[in-house]
Amino acid sequence: MSSLVKSDRARICFAAAKNFANIADVKSSGREENLQRAIDNYLRALEYYTLKKDKSIFAEVTSLVGISYSNLSEVRDKEKNLGLAIQAFNKVLKVYTFTDFRLNYAGTQHNLGTAYGKLSEVRDKEINLGLAIQAFNKALKVNTFVDFPVDYASTQNNVGNTFSELSGVRDKEKNLGLAIQAYKEVLKVYTLTSFPVDYGMTQNNLGAAYSKLSRVRDMERNLGSAIHAFNEALKVYTFASFPMYYAGTQSNLGNAYAELSGVRDMERNFELAIHAFNEALKVYTFAGFPMDYAMTQNNLGTAYAGLSRVRDMERNLTLAIKAFNEALRVRTLFGFPMDYAMTQNDLGTAYGELSGVKDKKKNLGLAIQALNEALKVYTRAAFPRQYAMVKSNLGNLFLIQERVQDFIQYHKEALEIFEREKLTTFAEKERDILQKFRMAKDIRYKKR
Repeated sequence: MSSLVKSDRARICFAAAKNFANIADVKSSGREENLQRAIDNYLRALEYYTLKKDKSIFAEVTSLVGISYSNLSEVRDKEKNLGLAIQAFNKVLKVYTFTDFRLNYAGTQHNLGTAYGKLSEVRDKEINLGLAIQAFNKALKVNTFVDFPVDYASTQNNVGNTFSELSGVRDKEKNLGLAIQAYKEVLKVYTLTSFPVDYGMTQNNLGAAYSKLSRVRDMERNLGSAIHAFNEALKVYTFASFPMYYAGTQSNLGNAYAELSGVRDMERNFELAIHAFNEALKVYTFAGFPMDYAMTQNNLGTAYAGLSRVRDMERNLTLAIKAFNEALRVRTLFGFPMDYAMTQNDLGTAYGELSGVKDKKKNLGLAIQALNEALKVYTRAAFPRQYAMVKSNLGNLFLIQERVQDFIQYHKEALEIFEREKLTTFAEKERDILQKFRMAKDIRYKKR
């Protein structure tokens, strides 16, 4: 085959590949097939456009191969296709260097970082997140705030997301601090007036990072910062314009208010949490978004249960129980066993507290029933900590029923697990349980 014919074939393959890739971007049906066709044609073109023959076109086509593999990883064979994407981007970087093709170098490093970030979801989380951060930082050597502010903001946002993910693996406080720092850099570019949608996204990310940091240090201050950020996001994410983002941000806001209630203004913050969760439920309906509906109903139930300790105990516990039962319409034993167990534990606790206000015998029975449902999932072998928690809760209910032997047996078993698991709260649990032992002895003495 002559050189001219080969070059014509390469150009045809390249044009066809770009066409298939474009179709895949705009059409969801057949996405996998179109991406695979794009890759096949790019690879045929690379049989002619070699690194030695034409490094510029080689780099361009290979970069598109990497992008296509990265997109294909969202459809199938995630680990394999991301590995091929990373391999392609690293080949491109033999041509696009910091000194010779700075802009292309930065774009490729950004794509490489994104691919490593996705790969971290499948394997070697810490290593791949570290490689993602490394790539993004190389991109930022070109994409500076002064020269390329929009690219700077986009890359800093990815840096923030990656540090936030890394905080779940190691150095939580340090990495969340770096995530927050990155998001603040983003907000130098993404302002409410210039880039409102990106501003809303970044404020939501910033709020989530502050919420996580509040569990490590300065709870009140960081939750306050989180709430401020979520409210900034809601200036953009309105119910009318961005209902899904509105619901997600309201859910985050509700969680932040609920956590802040443990530090100050319990009644007010639980009220604000309940309001936020109810706003989220305007979007997260049972029919439309069952998983989000169940999660939000469970959070709503927890907030009502918290508010019941401040005022209107019977009413708020009744509302909590209603919300937990709504969550259980989705969270079934066989469909979502872990969520089912968590909600059943919350439901049992609420019934137990309600038994102190009305229908003692009935509500204690319902509480015990719910906690026993939780134990169908929280077994001693599989989930010892959760098992011990539920056993302890059941023991408390037996004490109310004056079933002293059952109370002692359940709490002894819970204590054994707390001690074996070396929980930081063991000493507090032990003090609490021993105090209840003394109460049990008093009951046994009175019964005689």
